[in-house]
Amino acid sequence: MLIDFRVEDRAYQVWQGGRFTSGSVVSVNAMTYPVASIAFDHPVDIESALDRVWEWRRFYAQMAMSPLPLEAIAVRGSLDVKAPTANLYLPNIDQHPVEADGLNKLSPRHLALNFWKDRQALSDCMTKWLECENDRRRFRVRVDRVIERMNRRVDPNDLVEIGSAVDSLSTLAANLQLPNGVLSKMVDAAHAVAEEGKAGIDRDRISGLLGSLQRPSLAKRFTGLGAEIDPPLEKKDVDLLAKTAAQIRNASAHGGAISDQIQPRVAPAIQAITALCVRFDLETCGFPSRSSADARVISKVRFDDGLNHLKSLERKVEQKPVSLLTK
Repeated sequence: MLIDFRVEDRAYQVWQGGRFTSGSVVSVNAMTYPVASIAFDHPVDIESALDRVWEWRRFYAQMAMSPLPLEAIAVRGSLDVKAPTANLYLPNIDQHPVEADGLNKLSPRHLALNFWKDRQALSDCMTKWLECENDRRRFRVRVDRVIERMNRRVDPNDLVEIGSAVDSLSTLAANLQLPNGVLSKMVDAAHAVAEEGKAGIDRDRISGLLGSLQRPSLAKRFTGLGAEIDPPLEKKDVDLLAKTAAQIRNASAHGGAISDQIQPRVAPAIQAITALCVRFDLETCGFPSRSSADARVISKVRFDDGLNHLKSLERKVEQKPVSLLTK
């Protein structure tokens, strides 16, 4: 048994499955693979059980920043190991997802808490991550969609999807909203000035205009995400991500063509912002930003890679042609 913990009415376990064959003295073939199970205290329907499976699978996709193969799912109506089981037919599941290449390729050294001695810490973090599901479900589903597709192709719509994921974080929005009563006082003050100047502006119009301040900008939301990671995201990096995301989202959302100047920024922007979302989700649940082998975890590798690519593109734009004067 590798992992064993409980969340609400469910018990989660992970153990090593395996296959071992031997022939002659020199013919040995061994293979191990993880087997994960969820045991419910009370019977649930198949749809509810699968929701919990996909929920848990999203956690592993975040850890790897890539969709991992799911070989099979089986269900049993009783906790008795001798009870009959049924395998589910899953025709839409990709058995061989596309992996990232180069610096972004997954390596065991880029996984947090990957030693045997870390298994209790991993269980604790996984427990906290699953406990946040109710508040972060829409966020995680959208992030998972982008993770599943980003290694296959480059699509500006993925940036629209990841922006919607950030917008759906209600707890983040609540932290960035104005304190109670402040907006009403701002409306009263603005209306008083309008009345004094005989501008004839209705109070409801002022309230509607100032009410938009309750919805934080994308830059403020990125600032909120960046404040939760280690090390915190610098303001200049927040501004770069927000500016790039706004340019691509506006062009994509309104059906406009992506200009030749913006097109090279799409892939690194998707990578950096998706990795930022993953780091926020994992690190706020107790995951370190470095692995047990003191290597950067894969989400940080991909974040730094995407952000540095955007910075290099920004420097190229800022560079001006230099004329050489010779005698």
